[in-house]
Amino acid sequence: MGDISALGDRLSALRKAAGLSQSEIAEKLGISRSSYQYYERNERDLPASLLFKLCELFDDDAHRILTGQPSPLIMRRIEEISALIDEYEEDVDVEFKPDARLRVMAKVLRDDFRTHPSTTSSEVKDEIDSLYRMLK
Repeated sequence: MGDISALGDRLSALRKAAGLSQSEIAEKLGISRSSYQYYERNERDLPASLLFKLCELFDDDAHRILTGQPSPLIMRRIEEISALIDEYEEDVDVEFKPDARLRVMAKVLRDDFRTHPSTTSSEVKDEIDSLYRMLK
């Protein structure tokens, strides 16, 4: 599991990657720059309300922001989708090139989590099939 004590470092890295100053991010969060600095220096606990705003701002999940590690939910879903791609390859007797496989996984995951994470296996297989046909 990631180190939650490094949260300040992760906040700083996310902010810098977004090209934002401490003042700019503080404004987006609706707090003062000095308040925001406490969080980057790990001098205050990050309230849930600000964590949710950061998730929206950085388009990331709370688990990754807090721990620096991928969400277990997302990792399980990646494993499920990978297994479905394996099944598809076996059923249709095809093999995705590694870069195509990654593109298919990314597209399925993106669509899956934008709509509903409980998309059925048959729906995912249909999407894999349509993506495979596009990549041929």
